[in-house]
Order: sequence, then structure tokens, then C-alpha cells
Amino acid sequence: MNNFFSENSFLLNQSKKKKYFEVSLSKRINHHYRNCPNYKKILNNLSYNPKKSYKIENFPFLSVRIFKKFELYSIKKKIFLKF
Repeated sequence: MNNFFSENSFLLNQSKKKKYFEVSLSKRINHHYRNCPNYKKILNNLSYNPKKSYKIENFPFLSVRIFKKFELYSIKKKIFLKF
């Protein structure tokens, strides 16, 4: 993943782009999993394992509605800025 910005992304083949995306997505999901208790509960109910490597088609699907309906914060609410 560290090489991503040193490579010309337009020259990467599809499988390499997909791998970069999967690694990046996994890092973000795991960050929120560790830092948001309610998000963690949702993923646990979907049998998510943060130690497992997932292909893009196997990541847990969450509807956007969940994020609109519930307050799922991975940072302290007092430093959260709403635009």
C-alpha cells in the first residue's frame, strides 16, 4: 500500500487496483470497528472478523441509511464538525 502514490495509478492493472482498494477499505473499516462501539456491534452481528482478509465482494454491506439513522462516531463527538 505504501507504493500506491509512487506508482502511476493509470498504469496499474485492474487486479492491483482492486488489491489496493481492499487493503485501504479494510484499514478504514478496522479503524471504525476499534473506535466506535455501535459500529462494532453491527459488524459483529454480521460475523465480521477484523483479523481476516476480505475480498471486495465479501466485505460486510451496510446500507447508508444506518449512518443516517444512528450516530456512529469513531472520534469524540465534541471534536466532530458538521457541515
